Amino acid sequence: MVNKSKHNKGNSVKGVLDKNTSLGRDCHAGQVAPDRHLATVQKSAPMKIATWNVRTLNQKGKFQNVKMEMTRMKVDILGLAEVRWKGADMITSDGYKMVFSGGNLHERGVGIMLTPNTKSILASIR
Repeated sequence: MVNKSKHNKGNSVKGVLDKNTSLGRDCHAGQVAPDRHLATVQKSAPMKIATWNVRTLNQKGKFQNVKMEMTRMKVDILGLAEVRWKGADMITSDGYKMVFSGGNLHERGVGIMLTPNTKSILASIR
């Protein structure tokens, strides 16, 4: 039995593994060093978006309850199902903005509610 050993070429792009280089990254070291101030990017907190089937907002106190729950759960944008308000409009209450659309009867309807911090999203609409 003959033991043949082959030369291991390694995992480099060119097929040659040299212990003194890091696969071509050494020649780019001068290009990576910043020669000016880097632009700063302001990081904002992630926006929390949720949905809720409210069953109806056509009862006394329900709209206030939705605003309290948005604050408690720290939700920025809330999609609402089964609002059951007539027509379509946009209202503002305590800084919260709600856009809704319903039918001719108190049977259906959807809405979107925004906190005072995110209501600027709809600034161009009124």
